[in-house]
Amino acid sequence: MSVPDCCAVGHIFGMAEPPTEQTVGMSYKKICVEVLAQFLAEGGVRPIQIVWSDGRRYPVERICSVQHAPARVSAVLPLRYTCMISGREKELYYEPDRMRWFVEIKE
Repeated sequence: MSVPDCCAVGHIFGMAEPPTEQTVGMSYKKICVEVLAQFLAEGGVRPIQIVWSDGRRYPVERICSVQHAPARVSAVLPLRYTCMISGREKELYYEPDRMRWFVEIKE
């Protein structure tokens, strides 16, 4: 299954894009978000919807990949969920040790 490269299309609620020549060296800020998630019987967690601090809701249309990967902001090697949200590929992070979700936004 191929994952479309939708990152150049723009931002959705200010979430950070994967690093490119234009974004290397930029600073990012961690924003903790509420996430509605499904805990699977066979193990694992699937984010269903992101709830922004002002109440806006963004359904997770598809999960493209899940991997332990460093964030651009301070975090202890979180799980990085690469997701399709509003037709765009975005990164959502989960810190299992703190049981919280976050996104990165450009400062």
